[in-house]
Amino acid sequence: LVTGPSGSGKTTLLDTLVGWRDPRNGAVARAGTRTGHVSVESALLSGTLRDNLTLGQSIPDVDVAACLSSLGLFGPRFEDLDTALLADGRGISTGEKVRVVLARALLAHPDLLVIDDVAGVLDEDGRRLVRAVLDEPRSFGVVEATVDTPLFTDVTYRIELRP
Repeated sequence: LVTGPSGSGKTTLLDTLVGWRDPRNGAVARAGTRTGHVSVESALLSGTLRDNLTLGQSIPDVDVAACLSSLGLFGPRFEDLDTALLADGRGISTGEKVRVVLARALLAHPDLLVIDDVAGVLDEDGRRLVRAVLDEPRSFGVVEATVDTPLFTDVTYRIELRP
């Protein structure tokens, strides 16, 4: 868990960890791991719900539907995987968009899941569902950054950044 106030460098640290920024000092060693990244800024693709969730991988619809359902994404907007989505996520809430991006990351079977300050856009029920999914036994590590509301209540390491 990486915590700290706005502007303390949480996103910069995560972006450096995943290789989107070069470190200012030292080096970051990355072992060819598959990394999933979820943030409020994560983009959806213009295409179908299936396109957004599978990114061209062959994943059985039943697995995709189960992942969506586990995150509370069901009903008319999420039952038909051929439903068109717009890149800006128009038509779904920010919390739903974040959970779609999380489902996409989980369906890709990452070695590392990086979650950048999303708990604040989820209502209590959404946070509970995401916590339950991430609390299931898993074979990947998770790094979460947050200002104040972590998704995880039990963490192995906590890093607190200061401005």
